[in-house]
Amino acid sequence: AGLWAVADGAGGHEAGEVASGMIRDALLAIPDGLPAGRMLGEVRQRIALVHETLLESGAAQNGATIASTLVVLILRGDHFACLWAGDSRLYRQRGGVLEQVSRDHSLVQELVDAGVVKPEDAESHPRANVITRAVGAGEDELEIDKTTDRVLPGDRFLLCSDGLSKCLP
Repeated sequence: AGLWAVADGAGGHEAGEVASGMIRDALLAIPDGLPAGRMLGEVRQRIALVHETLLESGAAQNGATIASTLVVLILRGDHFACLWAGDSRLYRQRGGVLEQVSRDHSLVQELVDAGVVKPEDAESHPRANVITRAVGAGEDELEIDKTTDRVLPGDRFLLCSDGLSKCLP
């Protein structure tokens, strides 16, 4: 289908595996062979529905947060699109260089962006595990970031949760 995703149940919250499972099921239900624009729309629409359902489920459970981070890669021809919420990441290897394509939605990333924390100190920061965006958490409407670019011959992609990115430099 040209669609890959990593959904990582948010640690420290109730039923993170439920949230990531709902995301998986929603993405698996997208038909194969859709044109890029329609695929992108389907991903956004289905994730928005999962987000709404998770918010309602959490409210029904006395305000519990049932959430998951998400990174999605869509490949079509010589282009890709990446969508994400949270700290699950997409990396691209091109010409032997591995670069992070997505940008974490985390408290520490905000501190780095503001110049309060140095990038090299971010991983060891005491609040390094605090995410600021996730499917099923936060506002009624989920903001999912997107980036697009060309795919060159030899490009390789890595999608991962923080379970990998926080263990390997």
